Amino acid sequence: MSTQSPDCFQCHHFYVTWDAAAPRGCRHFGFKTTLLPAQVVLSSSGQPCQAFEPRPMPQKPAAPPRGQRGDR
Repeated sequence: MSTQSPDCFQCHHFYVTWDAAAPRGCRHFGFKTTLLPAQVVLSSSGQPCQAFEPRPMPQKPAAPPRGQRGDR
């Protein structure tokens, strides 16, 4: 088992807060911190974060069919 923490920036639960004293947060565990949440979980539990869920990839909008863009 690896002790490497997952990338919080790629996690569904990660968010940026408005709090300048604790600018990063984890919705799953419900805390804000100055560090990355996965670092806090690793230091407090001794195990990598088990709540990591990849962020959904944004959908690209479908291009309109040729000739139907409204161009004149």
